[in-house]
Amino acid sequence: LYSFSLMHNMMNNEDAFVSLILKPLDNLTVRTEYHDLSLAEKKDRWYIGSGAMHDNVLDDYAARASGDNDELGQLADVTVLWAVNPDLTVMFYYGHFFGGDAAESFFAAANGRKVQQDANFAYLELTLNF
Repeated sequence: LYSFSLMHNMMNNEDAFVSLILKPLDNLTVRTEYHDLSLAEKKDRWYIGSGAMHDNVLDDYAARASGDNDELGQLADVTVLWAVNPDLTVMFYYGHFFGGDAAESFFAAANGRKVQQDANFAYLELTLNF
């Protein structure tokens, strides 16, 4: 899987990253990553969303103006996957996005003032096989 975060997708961006995957127990996997995200060009837009999900594709992704900046920011995240038993898996994800110049430019333009451009995202997922 490319990324568990919702802060970016693969359109018009560059992603330099490092990943560390540990398996301290047979049923436990810990994955941590650090991404340095930038736009392919300063004139590009910052796309968020997964693309067409139904006939009305206009609301399936968003294109944010970059303000002639190419630094989206950095993403640090951790994922913990625990196979409780063969039929139950628990996954926890937490990511922190450190907004760069493009994020700051977009949110400042949208609000007319400088605002915090960082973001946190977390979730817990249970998978039950039956």
